Amino acid sequence: MRKNILIIRRDNIGDLICTTPLISSLRKSFPHACIDVFVNSYNAPVVSENSEIDNIYIYKKAKHKADHESIFKIYLDRLLTYLKLRSKGVDIAILAGGAENKRSLKVAKTVGAKQIIGYIDHAGDKAITTPIDISKTEGMHEAELTQFLASPLGVDETVPACTLNPTSSQIEDIKKHLNALQVAENEQPIGLHISARKPSNRWTKDKHIQLIHQLWAKYERPVMLFWSPGSQDNPLHPGDDELAASIVQQCPNIKLIPYPTQSLEQLIAATSLCKPFICSDGGAMHIAAAVGCPILCFFGDSDAKRWHPWGVQYALLQKQSLNVSDISVDEALDSLAELI
Repeated sequence: MRKNILIIRRDNIGDLICTTPLISSLRKSFPHACIDVFVNSYNAPVVSENSEIDNIYIYKKAKHKADHESIFKIYLDRLLTYLKLRSKGVDIAILAGGAENKRSLKVAKTVGAKQIIGYIDHAGDKAITTPIDISKTEGMHEAELTQFLASPLGVDETVPACTLNPTSSQIEDIKKHLNALQVAENEQPIGLHISARKPSNRWTKDKHIQLIHQLWAKYERPVMLFWSPGSQDNPLHPGDDELAASIVQQCPNIKLIPYPTQSLEQLIAATSLCKPFICSDGGAMHIAAAVGCPILCFFGDSDAKRWHPWGVQYALLQKQSLNVSDISVDEALDSLAELI
């Protein structure tokens, strides 16, 4: 009888990307199983083109609702999703993430999963029928930690690379855009993402500007500039529009391509066209890893052992101060030389 496996991952882009090796390993071990995922509307594009998944169940967080949507509709849609899964039947639910993942556990219980696999800390919740002590994962990368959840099912594969598949239509649109800017097919851009959610992961504007000037002087390759869209004054979703505009203004006579992405799909596709990719720890870094870009990454007060790029060549810079702003332009250039 075909098993129905549901992977529940409710958090951020990088977390879901680090779950794709688990999906690949489950598909290899259970080629005939129905492998579904339960994700939120924000991170869903990460798995939308993943051929190893049978069904994607998407819920929307209330904070992500559009102006025209009602809270009632959001919760009604979520209830209907629960009922659909419950009607289908879930043999195994995997709570992807760390210990005491109470909201994911609530989903698994609501849809009537027969077996629930998840991490526990201390006593744990008895509703997790197959608990795994989180202390067993000490020192693991997030991709390893997530795949280890499949060990009770006999999955002991080497953890594969993360996977992310850009849409062909987005790729073609971006190539046309680059062509219109007189970027030749053989001029592969260097990607530079300037935004970081955590203050300790933010490099300074002046260092970004210096780096762009030196990249152009040394390699004469176009630099594709990415950032979190929106104004810095937006109380709900602050972005770096002003920072990007200031950087562009101070980089004349350089083939610098500002590329404001309006969707996660756009960012995935555009990133896949860059080599290498320069960024701080965060979702964009994991996107670059999953599309196979060599990466120069800056880490501030983040656990580099758990969150470094997985499955690709990378150079990682982290200072004892745990502050990215202390990384010099020369250090960045020296590390980048290993990737070009």
